[in-house]
Amino acid sequence: MAELPHVFLKRNKTFRQHFFSMTEKEKTRLKKIGANILRIREKKGLSQEQLAANCDVDRGKISKIENATANYYITTLIEIAKGLDVDPKKLIDLDFDFETEED
Repeated sequence: MAELPHVFLKRNKTFRQHFFSMTEKEKTRLKKIGANILRIREKKGLSQEQLAANCDVDRGKISKIENATANYYITTLIEIAKGLDVDPKKLIDLDFDFETEED
């Protein structure tokens, strides 16, 4: 798992256990949403610090979300959308594979 820094995984046992238990689809979805937030933030010319100042989410959490190294609540996405001054659906309005997995 090259995308996650070794130090982060070592220090955050709970996330490590959860991340490695997620399906590839779930991991891909987190990566797509994070990349979309980063794209919108950069398009608006905002730093992570500026976005954090605009919403109730700290800069470190924003970084983890953009880099798909954190899972998060929908309320966090709503706060980030508010900080970016976009509708929350803009953050997740992506092409996802919603086919059901067979057992």
